[in-house]
Amino acid sequence: QTAIAAIDAGYGRSRLWAFATQNWPQGVVMQLFGSEFQVPYGDVGAITLMAHIKRRQQHEYGFKDEHYGQIAVTCRQHAQLNPEAQMKKPMTVDDYLRSRWVAEPLRLFDCCPNTDGGGACIVTSAERARDLPRRPARILGAGQSHSSEMIHPHGYGREHWGGKKSAEMAYGMAGVTPEDIDVAQFYDAFTPRVIHDLVAYGFCEPEQVGDFIASGNLSLGGSLPSNTAGGLISEGHLSGFGHIREAVRQLRGECDARQVEGAELCLVTGYGGAPHEAPPTVSYSALVLGR
Repeated sequence: QTAIAAIDAGYGRSRLWAFATQNWPQGVVMQLFGSEFQVPYGDVGAITLMAHIKRRQQHEYGFKDEHYGQIAVTCRQHAQLNPEAQMKKPMTVDDYLRSRWVAEPLRLFDCCPNTDGGGACIVTSAERARDLPRRPARILGAGQSHSSEMIHPHGYGREHWGGKKSAEMAYGMAGVTPEDIDVAQFYDAFTPRVIHDLVAYGFCEPEQVGDFIASGNLSLGGSLPSNTAGGLISEGHLSGFGHIREAVRQLRGECDARQVEGAELCLVTGYGGAPHEAPPTVSYSALVLGR
């Protein structure tokens, strides 16, 4: 969004966007303001936060471990078609169910691997892109929103699912609806994130998510092929940068065995925040890219 704004404002025609990370397995060391309850009980970091989120999802809507397992297995199947994926060992739902608890109810295969890596992309004007030797992807819509649902003990109503505002911004700017999306790259550092985004970004009502996943709709042959390079769970966790690259490659038709036929629109979602700082907030972002 910053690059688009700079180009539209006339501050040059192109922007280079680069990213690199060398991860500590527990993530960024947090400044633990207001954590007199979290620290003594070990409730620190992304893993325990996602355990709470998974528990809440299962409590509210009855999602089964098999639904989360199907997300992990689908990502692994896609990663097996990606020569650059970090995790390519075959996996079944039974393998998922046998994996150890990390922070119950979060299992090992609910979690992404620890990844070192980086990448870069260039954002330029549509006028400049016409001269490029390779087909560009068009940025049709972008949105971000920041919410505090985690400090509300009973959550919000359905209209306030975190991420809905970023979805409305991105879809509105692009002039599309969820039904128009051909392929999605959901921020999947943990499997509960995919379940959340299926609702927040308008693909399912909460009661529909389990059947939607169980029916294979996230696979390459499904109605919403998702995380087609393996996602953060199996391709590797570069804070979502790989999702941007995979979206561009899908729209260029460069993905070989994992190519989604006729892909013209791709949704990319992002997630982050500071859940253990004061005030605790989480952040959502979305891009709609077009061929």
